[in-house]
Amino acid sequence: MSGRTGRLHGVGVLVTRPEPAAGRLADAFVDEGAEVFRVPALAIAPVDDTGSAERLRERLAEVSAVVFTSVNAVDGFFRLPCGGEQARLPQEVLAVGEATARALRLHGVTEVRTPTGRFDSEGLLACPQLVAGRVAGRLVAVVKGEGGRDLLARELRSRGAQVLEANVYRRRAPAAMAETLERVRDSVDVVTATSAETLENLLDAAPWTTSWLARRTVVTVSERIAGIGRARNLSRIAVARGADAASIVEATARAVASSTRDGARPGDAPSDHG
Repeated sequence: MSGRTGRLHGVGVLVTRPEPAAGRLADAFVDEGAEVFRVPALAIAPVDDTGSAERLRERLAEVSAVVFTSVNAVDGFFRLPCGGEQARLPQEVLAVGEATARALRLHGVTEVRTPTGRFDSEGLLACPQLVAGRVAGRLVAVVKGEGGRDLLARELRSRGAQVLEANVYRRRAPAAMAETLERVRDSVDVVTATSAETLENLLDAAPWTTSWLARRTVVTVSERIAGIGRARNLSRIAVARGADAASIVEATARAVASSTRDGARPGDAPSDHG
């Protein structure tokens, strides 16, 4: 599909994912005619404390099921000494969504389970492989980033599992993000926010960013992230069916079409430069 005939022709879209995921999402938006601005709102870095990753390395042979909570978790795991060709993953491998499953397959993991319906901790906990009868008394590894929610590990423990959490990367707000946003903000109609940390970093980047976001259409990938936005007075929020590029683009196109039917563009607002 050419940019001139795409559903998002002339719409300014802010892609906030870090590389390389930003490139894939940006390309999908360009294919639909959008003008894309790439401003990463989340930086991925190695962990300072490698203790939990070392414990996973030492106990990998005991693990009955392993859960990967993001693409970054997959990449971080396969950078471990126990990763790569030497990794001996258990039969039960779960990924939070299709993008994470695809990253595992690129590393040769062919049997990967994903949730249906929602792609977050709640979706993972609804998977048959993680019900109480399957995990009680077993060692389950959760491969994740530093910090974040503890729902997954907490609920698995309540189901009788032993849980080994392995932090294989950390998130941080990129330096100079506010200055970069300042340069593009008047050209942006739609803002993508594919993690809670991303949305919070955008909201807190500068004194003006919360009111700016409130005047834009914000596209998220879960109701939980949308809830964070609503709690901060964002009302123009669209929730994609998944975290993959196609789902995010589809949700954006629906939101833009809805705004057009209502007689407004997705980023219509008074000047931000009060």
